Amino acid sequence: LPYRHMSVNCFFSPLYKMLKEGFDNGTGYVRPPKHITTAGALASIILQSMQSNFFGGEGYVHWDTDLAPYAEAEYKRQVEQIKEVYGDGYVNYEKVYELAMKRTRDAVFQAMQAFVYNANTQKARSGGQNVFSSINFGTDTSFWGRMISEMTLKAFMEGMGNGEMPFFPVLCFRLKKGI
Repeated sequence: LPYRHMSVNCFFSPLYKMLKEGFDNGTGYVRPPKHITTAGALASIILQSMQSNFFGGEGYVHWDTDLAPYAEAEYKRQVEQIKEVYGDGYVNYEKVYELAMKRTRDAVFQAMQAFVYNANTQKARSGGQNVFSSINFGTDTSFWGRMISEMTLKAFMEGMGNGEMPFFPVLCFRLKKGI
């Protein structure tokens, strides 16, 4: 049978590629994100869009690695914004980088928190169920990948609005010898 007549079970979307190149979810083309908050939101949209066509679980194999470039881009954006405000003449670069890092960590946390909220509130399959989703992370050793992992865990552990434990995504924290 042609692919359009098939239903796929347990699918891992190529998040990095979809974010880098953009994608069409059936209702229109989505441009590549420039910010971590948009990347996190699109990760939710991808899962929800896919769930309408698949059954079973869905997820991302390299959550931390796939989102790390957007955390780094957020940091660079924050540095530039802070420099613009204070100008180049009297900039204390140590303070600029410190403030940019704080703002980046906040933005990454907000993006991960929104992803957790979306995973637990967005409905699929004609509104009958949440998207059964999982994310695999923990083996990225880059600074930005580690930040994604840390903020994902923090967002998940803080729970939903009143501290309710989120069901999704299922967290698959991977371990690898030497890491």
